[in-house]
Amino acid sequence: MIEIRQLSKIFSKRPVLNEITFTAGQGERVALLGANGAGKTTLLRVLATYLPASSGFGKIAGFDLFSDSLSIRAITGYLPEGVPLYNDMRVAEYLKFRGRLRNMEGQLIRKRMHDVIAACDLASWRLSRIGSLSAGLRHRVGLADAMLHEPRILLLDDPIADCDPYQTEKITSILADAEEGTQRTLIFTTHSSEIVLSIATRIIFMERGQIIADTHEVASLKNKTLATMFGKWKKEFESSMEKSEK
Repeated sequence: MIEIRQLSKIFSKRPVLNEITFTAGQGERVALLGANGAGKTTLLRVLATYLPASSGFGKIAGFDLFSDSLSIRAITGYLPEGVPLYNDMRVAEYLKFRGRLRNMEGQLIRKRMHDVIAACDLASWRLSRIGSLSAGLRHRVGLADAMLHEPRILLLDDPIADCDPYQTEKITSILADAEEGTQRTLIFTTHSSEIVLSIATRIIFMERGQIIADTHEVASLKNKTLATMFGKWKKEFESSMEKSEK
Protein backbone atom coordinates (compact mmCIF):
# COMPACT_ATOMS: atom_id res chain seq x y z
CA MET A 1 0.00 0.00 0.00
CA ILE A 2 2.78 2.44 0.98
CA GLU A 3 6.36 2.01 -0.20
CA ILE A 4 9.02 4.59 0.65
CA ARG A 5 12.73 4.28 -0.18
CA GLN A 6 15.52 6.70 0.76
CA LEU A 7 13.05 9.56 1.06
CA SER A 8 14.58 12.88 2.12
CA LYS A 9 13.31 16.38 2.78
CA ILE A 10 15.74 19.28 3.06
CA PHE A 11 14.91 22.61 4.72
CA SER A 12 17.56 25.35 4.52
CA LYS A 13 20.25 22.77 3.72
CA ARG A 14 19.24 20.73 6.78
CA PRO A 15 17.78 17.22 6.32
CA VAL A 16 14.47 17.02 8.20
CA LEU A 17 13.90 13.58 6.68
CA ASN A 18 17.10 11.67 6.04
CA GLU A 19 16.74 8.76 3.59
CA ILE A 20 13.61 7.25 5.18
CA THR A 21 12.78 3.72 4.02
CA PHE A 22 9.72 1.71 5.07
CA THR A 23 6.60 -0.02 3.78
CA ALA A 24 3.10 -0.18 5.27
CA GLY A 25 0.65 -2.83 4.14
CA GLN A 26 -3.09 -2.74 3.69
CA GLY A 27 -4.85 -2.74 7.05
CA GLU A 28 -1.77 -1.88 9.12
CA ARG A 29 -2.19 0.63 11.95
CA VAL A 30 1.16 2.32 12.47
CA ALA A 31 2.03 4.60 15.39
CA LEU A 32 4.78 7.01 14.34
CA LEU A 33 6.58 8.10 17.50
CA GLY A 34 9.51 10.24 18.54
CA ALA A 35 10.46 13.48 20.24
CA ASN A 36 9.39 16.87 18.92
CA GLY A 37 11.43 17.69 15.83
CA ALA A 38 12.06 14.04 14.95
CA GLY A 39 10.42 14.48 11.54
CA LYS A 40 7.05 12.83 12.19
CA THR A 41 4.87 15.73 11.03
CA THR A 42 7.07 16.33 8.00
CA LEU A 43 6.79 12.67 7.00
CA LEU A 44 2.99 12.75 7.26
CA ARG A 45 2.83 15.94 5.20
CA VAL A 46 5.00 14.36 2.52
CA LEU A 47 2.87 11.19 2.48
CA ALA A 48 -0.27 13.34 2.19
CA THR A 49 1.40 15.21 -0.74
CA TYR A 50 1.00 18.57 1.00
CA LEU A 51 4.78 18.90 1.09
CA PRO A 52 7.07 17.67 -1.71
CA ALA A 53 9.99 15.43 -0.85
CA SER A 54 13.45 16.56 -1.93
CA SER A 55 14.60 13.16 -3.17
CA GLY A 56 13.94 9.45 -2.97
CA PHE A 57 11.23 7.08 -4.13
CA GLY A 58 7.63 6.73 -3.00
CA LYS A 59 4.49 4.94 -4.14
CA ILE A 60 1.12 4.99 -2.40
CA ALA A 61 -1.42 2.45 -3.63
CA GLY A 62 0.58 2.32 -6.84
CA PHE A 63 0.58 6.10 -7.37
CA ASP A 64 3.87 7.96 -7.61
CA LEU A 65 4.46 10.28 -4.66
CA PHE A 66 6.19 12.86 -6.84
CA SER A 67 3.84 12.99 -9.85
CA ASP A 68 0.41 11.61 -8.81
CA SER A 69 -0.49 13.88 -5.88
CA LEU A 70 -4.15 14.32 -6.91
CA SER A 71 -4.66 10.56 -7.19
CA ILE A 72 -3.07 10.05 -3.78
CA ARG A 73 -5.21 12.75 -2.16
CA ALA A 74 -8.35 11.12 -3.57
CA ILE A 75 -7.68 7.94 -1.57
CA THR A 76 -6.11 9.55 1.51
CA GLY A 77 -7.70 11.15 4.55
CA TYR A 78 -5.40 13.60 6.33
CA LEU A 79 -5.84 15.27 9.71
CA PRO A 80 -3.02 17.82 9.96
CA GLU A 81 -1.42 19.27 13.04
CA GLY A 82 -3.60 21.90 14.70
CA VAL A 83 -6.85 20.76 13.00
CA PRO A 84 -7.39 23.72 10.61
CA LEU A 85 -11.15 24.33 10.42
CA TYR A 86 -13.48 27.21 9.49
CA ASN A 87 -14.65 28.58 12.83
CA ASP A 88 -17.68 30.43 11.43
CA MET A 89 -19.14 27.31 9.81
CA ARG A 90 -21.47 24.88 11.53
CA VAL A 91 -20.34 21.26 11.73
CA ALA A 92 -22.77 19.89 9.13
CA GLU A 93 -22.20 22.88 6.87
CA TYR A 94 -18.44 22.35 7.02
CA LEU A 95 -18.65 18.64 6.19
CA LYS A 96 -20.97 19.37 3.26
CA PHE A 97 -18.52 22.00 2.02
CA ARG A 98 -15.62 19.56 2.29
CA GLY A 99 -17.57 16.91 0.39
CA ARG A 100 -18.19 19.34 -2.45
CA LEU A 101 -14.50 20.22 -2.58
CA ARG A 102 -13.84 16.53 -3.13
CA ASN A 103 -16.37 16.49 -5.99
CA MET A 104 -18.66 14.12 -4.13
CA GLU A 105 -22.27 13.99 -5.36
CA GLY A 106 -25.06 15.37 -3.19
CA GLN A 107 -26.66 12.04 -2.28
CA LEU A 108 -23.29 10.52 -1.40
CA ILE A 109 -22.34 13.58 0.67
CA ARG A 110 -25.55 13.27 2.69
CA LYS A 111 -24.99 9.56 3.30
CA ARG A 112 -21.36 9.98 4.28
CA MET A 113 -22.15 12.98 6.48
CA HIS A 114 -24.66 10.84 8.35
CA ASP A 115 -22.11 8.03 8.67
CA VAL A 116 -19.17 10.11 9.94
CA ILE A 117 -21.30 12.26 12.25
CA ALA A 118 -22.55 9.03 13.83
CA ALA A 119 -19.08 7.44 13.89
CA CYS A 120 -17.54 10.50 15.58
CA ASP A 121 -20.53 11.00 17.90
CA LEU A 122 -21.18 14.55 16.66
CA ALA A 123 -24.98 14.48 16.31
CA SER A 124 -25.49 16.79 19.30
CA TRP A 125 -23.15 19.37 17.74
CA ARG A 126 -24.32 19.05 14.14
CA LEU A 127 -25.59 22.65 14.04
CA SER A 128 -22.95 24.13 16.37
CA ARG A 129 -20.43 26.63 15.09
CA ILE A 130 -16.99 25.10 14.96
CA GLY A 131 -15.45 28.09 16.74
CA SER A 132 -17.52 27.31 19.84
CA LEU A 133 -16.26 23.73 20.17
CA SER A 134 -13.67 22.37 22.59
CA ALA A 135 -10.34 21.02 21.36
CA GLY A 136 -11.60 17.46 21.58
CA LEU A 137 -14.73 18.17 19.57
CA ARG A 138 -12.70 20.04 16.96
CA HIS A 139 -10.49 16.98 16.60
CA ARG A 140 -13.60 14.85 16.12
CA VAL A 141 -14.83 17.20 13.37
CA GLY A 142 -11.41 16.99 11.72
CA LEU A 143 -11.51 13.22 11.96
CA ALA A 144 -15.01 13.13 10.45
CA ASP A 145 -13.71 15.26 7.57
CA ALA A 146 -10.71 12.97 7.05
CA MET A 147 -13.00 9.91 6.85
CA LEU A 148 -15.75 11.58 4.80
CA HIS A 149 -14.71 10.17 1.40
CA GLU A 150 -13.98 6.66 2.72
CA PRO A 151 -10.22 6.86 2.19
CA ARG A 152 -8.06 3.78 1.82
CA ILE A 153 -5.32 5.49 3.85
CA LEU A 154 -5.72 7.64 6.96
CA LEU A 155 -2.92 9.96 8.12
CA LEU A 156 -3.50 11.59 11.53
CA ASP A 157 -1.09 14.07 13.09
CA ASP A 158 -1.62 13.82 16.86
CA PRO A 159 -5.42 13.33 16.83
CA ILE A 160 -5.68 13.85 20.60
CA ALA A 161 -3.39 16.88 21.03
CA ASP A 162 -4.61 19.27 23.77
CA CYS A 163 -7.53 16.95 24.62
CA ASP A 164 -8.72 16.33 28.16
CA PRO A 165 -8.81 12.73 29.48
CA TYR A 166 -12.46 12.25 28.49
CA GLN A 167 -11.89 13.39 24.90
CA THR A 168 -8.68 11.35 24.69
CA GLU A 169 -10.59 8.22 25.65
CA LYS A 170 -13.48 9.15 23.35
CA ILE A 171 -11.31 9.72 20.26
CA THR A 172 -9.33 6.55 20.99
CA SER A 173 -12.60 4.62 21.11
CA ILE A 174 -13.88 6.28 17.91
CA LEU A 175 -10.70 5.37 16.05
CA ALA A 176 -10.68 1.80 17.35
CA ASP A 177 -14.29 1.31 16.23
CA ALA A 178 -13.71 3.02 12.87
CA GLU A 179 -10.68 0.86 12.03
CA GLU A 180 -12.02 -2.48 13.28
CA GLY A 181 -12.74 -4.84 10.41
CA THR A 182 -11.48 -2.44 7.74
CA GLN A 183 -8.54 -2.84 5.40
CA ARG A 184 -7.66 0.83 5.67
CA THR A 185 -4.03 1.70 6.36
CA LEU A 186 -3.64 4.06 9.32
CA ILE A 187 -0.52 6.04 10.22
CA PHE A 188 -0.72 8.40 13.19
CA THR A 189 1.53 10.40 15.49
CA THR A 190 0.89 10.82 19.20
CA HIS A 191 2.51 11.27 22.60
CA SER A 192 -0.11 9.08 24.32
CA SER A 193 0.61 5.47 25.19
CA GLU A 194 -3.13 4.88 25.60
CA ILE A 195 -3.99 5.40 21.94
CA VAL A 196 -0.89 3.50 20.79
CA LEU A 197 -1.63 0.40 22.84
CA SER A 198 -5.34 0.50 21.98
CA ILE A 199 -5.03 0.90 18.22
CA ALA A 200 -1.54 0.33 16.80
CA THR A 201 -0.44 -2.97 15.28
CA ARG A 202 3.03 -1.56 14.69
CA ILE A 203 5.27 1.14 16.16
CA ILE A 204 7.93 3.11 14.29
CA PHE A 205 10.26 5.37 16.27
CA MET A 206 11.97 8.35 14.63
CA GLU A 207 14.87 10.52 15.70
CA ARG A 208 16.54 13.36 13.77
CA GLY A 209 14.73 12.51 10.57
CA GLN A 210 15.57 8.81 10.64
CA ILE A 211 13.76 5.63 11.63
CA ILE A 212 15.61 4.14 14.59
CA ALA A 213 13.23 1.33 15.56
CA ASP A 214 10.34 -0.58 14.00
CA THR A 215 8.34 -3.28 15.79
CA HIS A 216 5.09 -5.24 15.49
CA GLU A 217 5.41 -6.42 19.11
CA VAL A 218 2.90 -3.89 20.42
CA ALA A 219 1.07 -6.28 22.75
CA SER A 220 4.25 -7.08 24.68
CA LEU A 221 4.76 -3.39 25.47
CA LYS A 222 1.53 -2.81 27.41
CA ASN A 223 3.26 -2.31 30.75
CA LYS A 224 5.86 0.10 29.43
CA THR A 225 5.60 3.84 28.93
CA LEU A 226 6.47 5.38 25.58
CA ALA A 227 9.43 7.09 27.25
CA THR A 228 10.75 3.72 28.40
CA MET A 229 10.27 2.19 24.95
CA PHE A 230 11.92 5.13 23.25
CA GLY A 231 14.87 5.10 25.64
CA LYS A 232 15.39 1.35 25.17
CA TRP A 233 15.35 1.53 21.38
CA LYS A 234 17.44 4.68 21.28
CA LYS A 235 20.11 2.96 23.37
CA GLU A 236 20.04 -0.10 21.10
CA PHE A 237 20.23 2.12 18.01
CA GLU A 238 23.19 4.11 19.33
CA SER A 239 24.96 0.90 20.36
CA SER A 240 24.53 -0.59 16.89
CA MET A 241 25.80 2.63 15.32
CA GLU A 242 28.92 2.56 17.53
CA LYS A 243 29.63 -1.04 16.52
CA SER A 244 29.21 -0.25 12.82
CA GLU A 245 31.69 2.62 13.11
CA LYS A 246 34.43 0.45 14.67
